[in-house]
This record gives sequence, C-alpha cells and structure tokens, in this order.
Amino acid sequence: MSIDPTDRLIKDLSDGRPHDPDWRLPTGFTLSEFRLLIPGLLTFGGAKYEEMLAGWEQKTTWDGCPMNRGYGLSETDNEMPPRIDRLMWDFIALFDFGYLDPPPTEGEITVAESRKLLLEHLYGASPEPESAPGDERQAAGASLVVDG
Repeated sequence: MSIDPTDRLIKDLSDGRPHDPDWRLPTGFTLSEFRLLIPGLLTFGGAKYEEMLAGWEQKTTWDGCPMNRGYGLSETDNEMPPRIDRLMWDFIALFDFGYLDPPPTEGEITVAESRKLLLEHLYGASPEPESAPGDERQAAGASLVVDG
C-alpha cells in the first residue's frame, strides 16, 4: 500500500526533515527551490502578491492561509485547480508548519521570475505570458513589493 504524498509530507514536517538540505517535497523540489515558486503559485489565480501576503502570520485559521485568499477554497474543499493542486497541498502543509517564514521577498525573486519557473515546471519550457490575470504591474516585470 502506498502512502499518500500529503500524509508523507506531514510526517516529514512533524519529524523536522525539511532542515535536511537533501530532503525533497513530494513534487521533487527542495525547500529552497519551492520558496522560489511561491510568488508565482500565489498569483496564479490572478491575485496580487501583496494582497496574498496580508495576514501571512495568521496560521491558526483557514482565513489566514494565502491559498484560501487566492483561490477561495473552503476548509474541506479538495477541488483545487488542475496542474497546481499538488503544489498547493505542499504549500498549505509547509505554511501551516511554519517552514515558509518569512515569505519570499524582492531580494529572492520577482513575481515574473517566479511565474516563469512555475510555468516551466507545469508545462515545460514556456514563454512568460504577456500579462498576468489581475496584475498588469507584475506582468510588466515589476519586482515584489513587500512591507516589513
């Protein structure tokens, strides 16, 4: 019997495995590689990255989860957008366990660069779309704007 990837991830997180530099998520990414996908993942549904960061520290409620705010999922909703559902589950688990703190900043990666990495992961080598849903500034290549 195989173990569900989310169950394995939660066990690894509980055991502190992400501190091992060779540890990989069920999607194959290391924690540092996954962090670079976060701005693209959070804005994939059209939300602005700055809006997704609002309430980042509220890990005790589903309302504080950026995936909930960005995609309007309920606590019991298992219907996530195709292709990114596994990445979303990884994000939710890492976020809940505090492994994504602090969120990626301008010094790490821009939203446009992160989206390009995400698209390459999802579709193979793919050009960056000319515009991103709901955020013309980011589509123009602007860097992240993060307070704090």
